[in-house]
Amino acid sequence: MSRSLEERVLSSVKPTAEETKRIESAVSTLLLKINDYASARLSSLRIEPLLVGSVSKGTFMRNPDVDIFIRFPASLPRKDLEKKGVEIGMAVLDEPFLKYAEHPYVRGKYKGIAIDLVPCYSISDSARKMSAVDRTPFHTEFINRYMNDLEKDQVRLLKQFFKGIGVYGAEARTHGFSGYLCELLILSYGSFIAVVEKGCGWTYRTVIVPPHAKLGEKLKETDSCLIVPDPVDNERNVAAALEKDSFALAVLAFRQYSARPGLNFFFPGKVRRRSLSEIRKYIEESGHGLVVLRLPRPDIIDDNLYPQISKAVKNLTRFLEEYGFEVNRTQAAADTEVRFAFEMKHRNHPSMWLREGPYGWSPNSVNFIEKHRKNGADVFISDGRLYSETGREFRTPVELLSKMIGSVSLGADIDGLKKKIIIESDSEAVTIENLEVLSGLLFHTFPWERDAS
Repeated sequence: MSRSLEERVLSSVKPTAEETKRIESAVSTLLLKINDYASARLSSLRIEPLLVGSVSKGTFMRNPDVDIFIRFPASLPRKDLEKKGVEIGMAVLDEPFLKYAEHPYVRGKYKGIAIDLVPCYSISDSARKMSAVDRTPFHTEFINRYMNDLEKDQVRLLKQFFKGIGVYGAEARTHGFSGYLCELLILSYGSFIAVVEKGCGWTYRTVIVPPHAKLGEKLKETDSCLIVPDPVDNERNVAAALEKDSFALAVLAFRQYSARPGLNFFFPGKVRRRSLSEIRKYIEESGHGLVVLRLPRPDIIDDNLYPQISKAVKNLTRFLEEYGFEVNRTQAAADTEVRFAFEMKHRNHPSMWLREGPYGWSPNSVNFIEKHRKNGADVFISDGRLYSETGREFRTPVELLSKMIGSVSLGADIDGLKKKIIIESDSEAVTIENLEVLSGLLFHTFPWERDAS
């Protein structure tokens, strides 16, 4: 990558000196405010407010969310930790509201800056955490000890690259590369371009051992796209949240970028919403079918919604295919409504359903015959393999879903809204409201291929 390109990206994402000073001043004042509140209202507890995350490590981007942890004594019961942590957050932040991870925390603002205020336990050994976030302060200490300012700028480049291609963040919506994982990759390889070069050769279960870390025994057998032991807890895989799609997209982007670097990887254009006529033309010419399910969005945060969306897509796909309706590809979207879109391999299905069975000499061949004859199917042999053919109970996916969706698990909150699901198919599904999800389903482009807007 040319130096000028690197400098252009950094100039766009690195906080200015003025912004950095403003954040530092606000954080300093807020830490004092937390201490003052605790002294006045919670004097029996020894607490320690602590700046953590990318701001504390100097790897933050412009307009960051600031993470402040409140360390409580390890002897405090979990319910009291949650209660006191929320109490402090509600008292010291502007526009506070609750969010939930392993336990509740408070998000709000202070002097116009977005703040996450999270309770945790004060521990001396990161391997003996009592809650999921207890090791985070050790991450801050580690990065600040071993990473220099030049490397921190390289982290910013890597973060923006992952943001550009849509794989930045370990949260449920993305299942990609966390900020801490980006930092460890830079510490391991030295620079952004070195990560790109090494990443071109990543394969499933690639192991990267950062400086001052070692591969824990449990991690030697873990089944994960990328295995990166945490230097502060060698049995933890920092890349555990990374899923196959995000990993594959990152490797592909590295290879494409290595061949032709450009700003489009860091700052891609938006997904182009296709017109209704374009979508209708595609459907007519392809011969494929469309099914769209839509329902009101459950009143839950993204971290709780997106795992359910992922589960729903997988279970709906499996259910459709169990009844012989082949799915080409899927897409989901969530705004005021949740939408599930399916491109079906066929628009029209024959009245008979052909199912492939085992070879005639297979041990379960007799069972196959008996099972399908009970259902009135014709069973025959072709090229040594058994097949059954029977009339379809449901001729279309809409018929199937309309009558049987109650038997499909879509996730606790989505299941509660099943009665409000609207099912649309083919031309009926091609509406203005469905344009975004259908554009993503039928006209896929990789982020770096989009025209800048």
